[in-house]
Amino acid sequence: MRSFAVAGQIERNYIREETLEGQVSAAKKGNHGGRLKVIDDNMLTFALARSRSFARGRRGPGRAQAKAVAARSP
Repeated sequence: MRSFAVAGQIERNYIREETLEGQVSAAKKGNHGGRLKVIDDNMLTFALARSRSFARGRRGPGRAQAKAVAARSP
């Protein structure tokens, strides 16, 4: 039974080493994995306005109000 446990551990270590080597290789090519961050200025402004209104105990700005805030932002 112990021989199976040892073999399993060796296999896990091998897979981990191969995975890390692959990640390092991809990083050298500029590929860092994970989801791309896709947020523009309007989305950020809307989120900040909504966050501020929640902090004040309000329900949050509606879509029209958020657009007005976004239009005022630089």
